[in-house]
Amino acid sequence: MTQLNAGVFLPHALQESICATVFNTSISVSACFEAQLFASTFNVGCVWTVPSNASVIVYGAYRMTSSVAALSVKLAARVSLTVWRRYYSQYRRLAQLCNRYPKVARVHICVGDPTSIFLLHPVLCLCLVLDVWQSVGTVYLQMLAVLQVDDFWQFALGYLYLSRSVWFCYSFLSCTSMLLKKHKREHWFSPLDPTLVAIAAALIAGPFTIVEGGTALMVVYSWFFNVVAPSHHSVETAVSVFVYTIVLGQLPLLTGFGLHFWRVKQPTDYAAIAFNDIKQRVLLRMERLCLGVPSNVRRRGGSIHARGADCYLILYDGHGVAIEVVRLSLIYCIDTTDDDLDVIVLPTFHAFGHMTLVPDETTGVRRLFHHMPLGSGCAWIE
Repeated sequence: MTQLNAGVFLPHALQESICATVFNTSISVSACFEAQLFASTFNVGCVWTVPSNASVIVYGAYRMTSSVAALSVKLAARVSLTVWRRYYSQYRRLAQLCNRYPKVARVHICVGDPTSIFLLHPVLCLCLVLDVWQSVGTVYLQMLAVLQVDDFWQFALGYLYLSRSVWFCYSFLSCTSMLLKKHKREHWFSPLDPTLVAIAAALIAGPFTIVEGGTALMVVYSWFFNVVAPSHHSVETAVSVFVYTIVLGQLPLLTGFGLHFWRVKQPTDYAAIAFNDIKQRVLLRMERLCLGVPSNVRRRGGSIHARGADCYLILYDGHGVAIEVVRLSLIYCIDTTDDDLDVIVLPTFHAFGHMTLVPDETTGVRRLFHHMPLGSGCAWIE
């Protein structure tokens, strides 16, 4: 069965019939089966054989059972998940406060990427995992496309579609981050670049599927498909979905805990473009070349915080020359819930607030001084 495309997805009874046909080419097989997830049918497949000299040709056809209404609801849910008003709405107030800068003729705002905000939101990541498996019928068909190599374009499209499994990795990372923070064990885990996680997940999902369905490992997954199947003419994918999600999701955890023993020193110039994920570094360097910002321009901001969601303000004088780059972060992206942290709020007359972490040598208590602008109502800090 390892030589048969999609053989892993067939019921055991149909697998046995096809094997019997291979040994006796005078016998032909034709049967249909249902692919289910939690007893709900998402695909109907039919397989039939045609003898050809000393071999047997196996044909298969699959039809998704999703309705137009169900697909429309799914599309609406996805659109709502991509709207992150808690982030982009803050830029309106940010633009207004830029008028407070003295001796500045123009301010250019480089908008950040809010990916890091919802990547650490366990509920949102789990919703996106559910969104992947809401399309289990499509995932099923794309796995079939990956398991064959005769049609390269179908293989490539299936390979690309399976990169959605990156949400398995992100959901495991977000839940692990929450648990580590709760038990104050953040130092056990080395931070991972979300861009590299996405690339790794995209590259691994395809080969991982091929190993599952095209090697001896298919025996295990075939058992998963059939162990709780309601009949001999159906397969139940719930167990396989659970195992597939866990195996791919725990890969970045093994990497993060493993890299803890080989820490790489990060740069200390927090306001610099180099203190970013790979995606932000590439985009910001391209934008800097277009905006004419010299490498030796004064930079500030991001002293105790730095994320891809941070934005940059490029300040220009009256001659159009960049004189300063300011890095700003959203205040609710900074964790101030530590029991050993004493937060002190102080007023400031600057355009944006800033934070300073000062340890008390006598008591050992760490004090976080939050300098908040008077009457600004701005959620951004330097």
